[in-house]
Amino acid sequence: VCDRFINRRLTQKFYDRILTIGLQGYAQ
Repeated sequence: VCDRFINRRLTQKFYDRILTIGLQGYAQ
């Protein structure tokens, strides 16, 4: 359960970063 929770958090951070970069690229 701990491993799954950590992986889920890392994935969410990873997707957040991709979305932020994507939005920045789209704004430019």
